[in-house]
Amino acid sequence: MVFERRYHPELAMSLADKRDLLNERDALAVWMYVPGPRRRLIGESYGVPVQAALADEEPEGKADLRPFAKSRAFYVYSTTILRQYEDRGLGAILKAYVLGRAFEAGYRWVVGHAKEGASVALNQRFGAEVRRRHAHWSGNGDPYQFYVLKLR
Repeated sequence: MVFERRYHPELAMSLADKRDLLNERDALAVWMYVPGPRRRLIGESYGVPVQAALADEEPEGKADLRPFAKSRAFYVYSTTILRQYEDRGLGAILKAYVLGRAFEAGYRWVVGHAKEGASVALNQRFGAEVRRRHAHWSGNGDPYQFYVLKLR
């Protein structure tokens, strides 16, 4: 798994868990490749309806999601670009694409938990409002922030 190495072991999803997540009804996943004959995978973004995220066993962040339980809201689990392709604007392209797909699918809101720094800033570039801060997300020691982006 290419992207899991970018994350703390507490946040890296196993292939089986990722497959289960992406089999959820109305899950969305997008991938970015280097163009050309070898088509090397360099980015991914995926998520599920908030209701599916609330059914997850992991308790962290559920309080942030509950106000969206009855809304047409999409929870982004990850938007990741491989390190050697960072700082080229590719994360913004990938994020724009997944937001467009969410809009197309009828979602009114996109929400998620982003690592402080570049990830939070990326979401803010698209108009996301930052809400609750989690000082040690999932016990990994890194601060994450809950963000909310209204699509419609």
